[in-house]
Formats: sequence, C-alpha cells, structure tokens
Amino acid sequence: MQEQTEKLVQALMKFLKIKDKELFLLSNVLSVAFLKERISYSEVEGIVGDRLEDIVLLSFQWRLLIPANPLKPTLSWEDACFLLMEDESYVMPNIIRSLVKIAMKSGIWDTAGAIQDLFKEIRDENWKIMPEIVKKIVREAKGGNVSANQIKEILAKFSLEEKTNYYILILKGCGIISPHIRSMKEVMKMGGGSPLYEVNPSVYPLEKI
Repeated sequence: MQEQTEKLVQALMKFLKIKDKELFLLSNVLSVAFLKERISYSEVEGIVGDRLEDIVLLSFQWRLLIPANPLKPTLSWEDACFLLMEDESYVMPNIIRSLVKIAMKSGIWDTAGAIQDLFKEIRDENWKIMPEIVKKIVREAKGGNVSANQIKEILAKFSLEEKTNYYILILKGCGIISPHIRSMKEVMKMGGGSPLYEVNPSVYPLEKI
C-alpha cells in the first residue's frame, strides 16, 4: 500500500503544485477512496486530521472526489453541497478511479490509458479513438466549459455526430464532464442555446482548459 501511495504521489505531483505533505495526505485519501469507491468524512479525518477541510476542498477543486449529500442528491458538480460533518461522504468519479488505478502501478497520470480502459469496459467499438476525442473536447473548452454543440462538432470529425447524445451520456457517467444547471446566461453565450458542461480538470490536466 505504501509503495502504491508513493507512485500516486509521483503521478499527482506532475500537475498538482502543492506542498509535499498535502500531496501525501491527498494520495492516502485517494488510495482508500479507490478501494471503497467512496470515503466517509470520518475516514478522511482519520487520515488527515485537522487538515480535513483543506484536503477535501482540494480534492473537490480538481474533481477527484465529489461530496455526496444524501439530503441533496445532484448530477451536477457545481451543485454539490458540502456539510463537512460526519454524515457526509465523498465519491470518486469513474475516470478518476481508472486514473488512480493506473497511477498506483506506474506512477503516471495516464489519461489516454484510463479513457481506453473505461470505454473497453462498456465494449464501445470506438474505444481506441476516445482519448483523442476527449482531448479535443478539453482543448475546445473555454474556462473549463464546453457545450453540447461543440461536442457534436468534434464527434462529427470522427463521423460520430449521430451518436452525440449517447457519448454525452457516457462522458457524464464516466465523470469526464458534468452538466451546468445554474448558468443559463453562460449557456446562451457560450453554447448557442445548447446544454453546457464542465470538463473535469483532472482529465488531461496539463492541457489548456
């Protein structure tokens, strides 16, 4: 477990410019969350002590863990609500689970490999090209946001525009994108009236988004 955590630290340090202690604590939290799919407030506290708030907020900032509030379930990251109390737990998106799994073995934040693994699991016939598609989505995102119309245009370059709704559904399920629900003005401005999505900043984190 210690060796796996150290490899995860090695992978995360490539894009998380934080103190070594925080990086180590975060990696320990992610290692436990990976094994259980979600981690409770008390479990995080047991790992990081009085640094709980900092670590939880950092993990959410990078969409590594998402707070799961039983009183206010939501499909939107922006609408996720922190309680910072014992009833709260934190869920790891599927893409992060795949990334963490690879990182704990290789010490590399291998987005392409993680995406291919996820799409192979669902037996998608286009799994080989999905990393390239997702990278184009990330590059197209302005301020970390991308519209359904933009995703459709990208898919059209691969002759997959007719499957836009399907792939948006899968990308949401994987935790690669999340729907905006509070930003109608931004939707009208950026999305041309089409739905707007937030791109997970930990997917291709070194790309400009």
